Amino acid sequence: MPVYPGISAAVARDLLAPEHVKGLIMISYGVGNPPDANTELMDILAEATARVWSSLT
Repeated sequence: MPVYPGISAAVARDLLAPEHVKGLIMISYGVGNPPDANTELMDILAEATARVWSSLT
């Protein structure tokens, strides 16, 4: 999932909603930080992280 300024939280919600999803590769640009001012998006990512998540940097 490309992560860029202005990304809609609905995009992440729709990709992560199915229970069979076990992970997600996020492609970020610039310094690599998610748009943390988008609290709805951050909440969706936090919920997904609580389910099953591994991080490689």
